[in-house]
Amino acid sequence: DSAIHAYQRSLEIRRDIKDEVGEGWLACHLARIYIRQKRTTDCTSLIDQAQKIASRHNDETLKHTCQELKSTIDIIE
Repeated sequence: DSAIHAYQRSLEIRRDIKDEVGEGWLACHLARIYIRQKRTTDCTSLIDQAQKIASRHNDETLKHTCQELKSTIDIIE
C-alpha cells in the first residue's frame, strides 16, 4: 500500500508539473503493481494513458513497455 501511495503521489506531481513522459513511466510502474494484485481494470486504464503519452511524444521505449504490460495482462486473465 505504501508503494502504491508513493507512485500515486508521484503521478500527481508529474501531472502538476506537466511532465507527460514522466507521467507515462509512473503510470507503467503503478500498472505493474496492479498487475501483481490482479487489478486488471486499474492497470489497463493506466497503460492506456501511458500509451497515449508515448504516442504524443513518439517515445518508442515507453510504447514497447506498454505493449509488454498489455501482454502480461492477457496472460493473467
